[in-house]
Amino acid sequence: MSQVAKATFPFTLTNNIDRYADEKRKEIIRKYDITPTWKQIFDDCGNFCGVTGHTIRMIRSGSSNPSVTLAFLMAKYFNTTVDDLFGVSPEEEGLMEKLDNWKPCGLE
Repeated sequence: MSQVAKATFPFTLTNNIDRYADEKRKEIIRKYDITPTWKQIFDDCGNFCGVTGHTIRMIRSGSSNPSVTLAFLMAKYFNTTVDDLFGVSPEEEGLMEKLDNWKPCGLE
């Protein structure tokens, strides 16, 4: 039996959904004088994006990752960019510096 190499990704995916959900909630309170629950915010985001609120809550908790399309739709709903809504944190010391100094094609 042959073994399949497993790719490693030395980063932890992060998200700022809580921060942007809080901003969206404040915006709704200001504009419409109603106070939506967090569930309503995530359900509304899901409806906007064509998925369930449960899907948005799974992404928020880190249990699931969005597709590229869903990430863009979520960023649009929260009036931000994908870069601000989602990000990565390196899992090892000095990794970002190594990537910043990367030479293509093995050039030194």
